[in-house]
Amino acid sequence: MSTRKFTIRAVLRQHLINMTGLPAINWELMIFDPPEDGSGSPLPYIRETMLPADEFLSANDERTGVGVYRLDLIVPMGYSISAAENLADSIKQHFRPSQNIGAGNIVSIERSSVGQNDDSEPPWVVLPIQIDYRAHSANKVS
Repeated sequence: MSTRKFTIRAVLRQHLINMTGLPAINWELMIFDPPEDGSGSPLPYIRETMLPADEFLSANDERTGVGVYRLDLIVPMGYSISAAENLADSIKQHFRPSQNIGAGNIVSIERSSVGQNDDSEPPWVVLPIQIDYRAHSANKVS
């Protein structure tokens, strides 16, 4: 087990890519060109961001890391709002609360939600999906 950001991100990413029907993913810190269909029209994609918030020591001498795994579903204006909201809800459900993921159940999903649509970046609309996680590890030097 680990509370290292790299390990937690790897577990969350693996869980995400196990989901079927996902659009292209803009992984954090990777070069990315938004996808287009055959006629050059933009297609939806997901932008990943990991926001570790805190690490603390629990009463049983276990390190606990908490944070947010944010997945922005980015769709072109004019895209079907019902298709976009259904996909965002499916991703939220895939990261349902009280779920333990990764080898050894290293990451616990605490909460998942879909936020308010943001259309302030035309020609795109962003549907934010927030996954609050918790990871545990033994309190030892590695």
